[in-house]
Amino acid sequence: MKLIQNIFLKITVFVSLVFVVWGVFFYFSIFNEVIDETDDILKNKKTLIIKQILNDPEMIRDNDGAILSYTVTPLPDKKGKVSFKDKFYNSTRYVDMEDEDEPVRVLETVFKMDDGKYYQLRLMISTLEQEDLTEAIVLYTFIMYILFLIVTFIGTRIILKRSFTPIYRLLDWLNSIVPGKAVPQLANPTSVSEYNELNSAAFKMAVKSEKAFQSQKEFIENASHELQTPLAIAMGKLEMMIEDDNLNDIQAEHVGEIYETLNRTVKLNKSLLLLMKIDNGQSGDMTDVSFNALAESVTGDLSEIYSYKDINLKNDYEGEFICHCNRDLAVILISNLIKNAFIHTPPEGEITISISDKRIEVINRDPENKPLDRNTMFSRFNNNRFASNSNSFGLGLSISKSIADLFGLSLEYSYLSGFHHFIITKKLNRSGNSN
Repeated sequence: MKLIQNIFLKITVFVSLVFVVWGVFFYFSIFNEVIDETDDILKNKKTLIIKQILNDPEMIRDNDGAILSYTVTPLPDKKGKVSFKDKFYNSTRYVDMEDEDEPVRVLETVFKMDDGKYYQLRLMISTLEQEDLTEAIVLYTFIMYILFLIVTFIGTRIILKRSFTPIYRLLDWLNSIVPGKAVPQLANPTSVSEYNELNSAAFKMAVKSEKAFQSQKEFIENASHELQTPLAIAMGKLEMMIEDDNLNDIQAEHVGEIYETLNRTVKLNKSLLLLMKIDNGQSGDMTDVSFNALAESVTGDLSEIYSYKDINLKNDYEGEFICHCNRDLAVILISNLIKNAFIHTPPEGEITISISDKRIEVINRDPENKPLDRNTMFSRFNNNRFASNSNSFGLGLSISKSIADLFGLSLEYSYLSGFHHFIITKKLNRSGNSN
């Protein structure tokens, strides 16, 4: 979820809660205000009617008006203290014209005539139905909420988009940085001091990272070069010793072991240097590479090397797998997987290489009939069975995984019915299309 969407969602939730609370408060405020105004009207009418009756006793009669009506009822002789306190409550009365009960607000009070008799005055005034009032308030509150939400949505997107423009420009700049190349200039003008501080910090960090990268690159390349030279010299002298006729069998065997150890050290040095370049994003020249042609070339060479195993090789090509990548690294990627299959397939076993336009699958039978450890198989210097031979350091699968990640490919492993499956697929981008 993008930052703007995240902020807008939070604003929407907050505004919704505010509107709910405001709607409840607004409803009770309006309802209480209507009741207070109605009670004030009843009090004024009560005063007027009692005053008229006291001035003219013949006015003691009921009045059945459409809006306001009242009844005057004589009370029995009262002994003791009489309460003249007004009593308000809600009720209903039947209206002939409407043929239904309508809501009314009622005021009951007691007054005393000059002759000492007590009368009860009961006034009723028509009011709005509470259900109608509730529906009206809810309806108009909902309409106001929708309009406010639309305005907030448009305003928030415009304001936030303009406010976050420097951040988006900074992200684009960060994504444009390539290890090994000069840091591009950062053109991100803004009047916001925090953004300016962020731009400055990001640029300084990028420059420091580039310097550290160059230093590390130079160190590793120099160290690798310096190691290669003495190793090559030592191996050359060992070759001369092996050709010396004065060596006995035991000495020749020891010299051969030393030579093999140095040879493995040279391979390890080259593998670590390759991993360093891959980790630093040094992919070299990029071009469209057909993995079908690479697989044909690799399987042809390996079939001759491992012809003594009489392996049954099946090529199932349903389409052409093309990837924009460095050809040399692509060769290493596919070679490692196919070579592992040849090495670890038992004699007279079976290897299947299946290729389509979106998928490569290398399948071989497992002589031990158990899967590899998915948690460590792509780790460096791991101890899985595919790295158990004396010429392996456990870097082959790690290098393949690093190359696949570098070119936006997915390298996965599965184990089905006694067969290892190494699968290369094209990752989907944000639009759902493969890279």
